[in-house]
Amino acid sequence: MTNFRFEYKFISYDTNYHSLVNWLKLHPLNFRKEYEDRRVNNIYFDTKNFKAFNDNLAGLSDRFKTRYRWYGDFEQRKLGCLEFKIRKNVYGYKKSFLIKDLYINEKITPNMIKSIIKRSLDTKHKFIFENNSEIILINCYNREYFKSFNSKIRITVDKNLKIFDQAHQPNKLNFSFETKTQKYLVLEIKFAQGDKKFLNDINFNIPIKLNKNSKYINGLRAIMGIR
Repeated sequence: MTNFRFEYKFISYDTNYHSLVNWLKLHPLNFRKEYEDRRVNNIYFDTKNFKAFNDNLAGLSDRFKTRYRWYGDFEQRKLGCLEFKIRKNVYGYKKSFLIKDLYINEKITPNMIKSIIKRSLDTKHKFIFENNSEIILINCYNREYFKSFNSKIRITVDKNLKIFDQAHQPNKLNFSFETKTQKYLVLEIKFAQGDKKFLNDINFNIPIKLNKNSKYINGLRAIMGIR
């Protein structure tokens, strides 16, 4: 996928979950479930000096992030995709690459992951990955998918987030020691550039505040003890 889209993120305490879902169901756009709920798992990569993390904290409008994503339980043998996420202000898009033969489990090492990923990339994207290939953290959460009746607006709701620090585990993955963080949920609104006027004409009255949110940034802040 290479078309830019708008992405607005809202963050709230997890105790507001039922209020948010009711708001979606009663909204004039008549949001309904688009897919079955899924467990989302991500490995986030960065440079040795945390360039993606620092660019975000510095408020740079052009940012780049690398992650490997797969769905289902940690131990399920499911393939995933490497994603390069490019962001320009509120616009975002991603380039995805299906990675063959990579199944995440407690026996696989960080070096094995990097080697398998590189085998599935062309020369250009292999070079990009090699410069952003330090495994920093793994997270997982439950995601719900909603779509408006006219299919112009898509909304996801993420909850039950767990974070696992990988920055100090050079030879193995950490699935056992969870980093404790405040319990919150994230609602994300996604729509094409051409539908911005349509969204502006709708009074959303969303019951939670717009917030600068990145699960990678918030996860690393929690690992580092930064509030």
